[in-house]
Amino acid sequence: MKTLNSILILITLVAVSIYAVTFTGCNNNPLTSSTGTTSKTYQTRTEAEFKSNPNLKAEWGDLIVLNLEDLHSPVNDTIPDLDIIGEDMVPIVFSDTVTQQIAMEDSTSYKVKLVKESGEIVFELTPENSQANVTIFPGNYKMYVTSLEEFSVDHSGRQTVFINPDTTDANANNRNGGQNNVSYVRYVFHQDCPGCNLSNKDFYDYDFTARKYRPSFMVVGRNFAGANFSNSNLQYTNFSSANFQNANFRSANLKGSNCKGANFRETDLSYANFNKIGEWPSDFRNTDMRLALMHRASLIGADLTSSNLQQSYMFYTNFRNANLTNADLRYAMDMRGAIYCGAIKTGIQGPQFGQDGTQCWP
Repeated sequence: MKTLNSILILITLVAVSIYAVTFTGCNNNPLTSSTGTTSKTYQTRTEAEFKSNPNLKAEWGDLIVLNLEDLHSPVNDTIPDLDIIGEDMVPIVFSDTVTQQIAMEDSTSYKVKLVKESGEIVFELTPENSQANVTIFPGNYKMYVTSLEEFSVDHSGRQTVFINPDTTDANANNRNGGQNNVSYVRYVFHQDCPGCNLSNKDFYDYDFTARKYRPSFMVVGRNFAGANFSNSNLQYTNFSSANFQNANFRSANLKGSNCKGANFRETDLSYANFNKIGEWPSDFRNTDMRLALMHRASLIGADLTSSNLQQSYMFYTNFRNANLTNADLRYAMDMRGAIYCGAIKTGIQGPQFGQDGTQCWP
């Protein structure tokens, strides 16, 4: 029996080790190369990082976040940019030989090209030809992402492009004849990034809405379920209608952000800053914030009209001068020390009495 227990313990430890290596988010994606199955720690890279360090190169496997301008957009010196207006160039290094299917999601409004140092084109993707099967050899490359949209005052003039490996294709190994010594991962250019690690990054003035152009133009919410935005600068970003369920915004800066209609259910908003900037309030109208963790979050002057905050944790949350018109705070789990002084509370629903230290309630 002692021997059997030892074997069971060993099996459990191995299983836990495999889980830890495989399911650790976008910054730790296992990649199978021609040299065998290896686990590498990949990084999240933004335009600001490449702009500040001309010698920086992305690894093929890094999560790359681009703030791509429309063609002929006005010059904006406050936003870091790569290459020319309407086109971003990212230097990428391949350490191993990989064979992959490269793909863009449907309804994109940009094109992508990977070029060798010699100038030879490895692949080129467009909305009409959005997939390519390629073998890429070790070396330095340049990836060009070019907008297909002309600037218009009808929208922000920018779109956020996420570039990262999609390892969810269950048929990849079968298509590859079951050979485990070759990587056959869909490397996707897309507008969603569920579960991604976007912590400690500067996304000042990014537009995180998704723009779909086929069959017609519309703005839809992106999927960031479970993503990590902790300690990131998200000031003035546009997150309208996005899905942030179970995401982490701990200590993030979202001052002046547009989160209208977004889903923050069960999201960690502790210590986050959603304060109004000048005449620009953070917009949380019609948001779903049920069961959100809002310990010591600051929403001074924010607009939470008609938002659902049922069962949220509001320990020392600062709603001073916020607009809580028709907001639903029923069954609030913890309102100790929360501040509601100066807030507009017309039509608000919530507990009859505050808790220890609650200020200006109801």
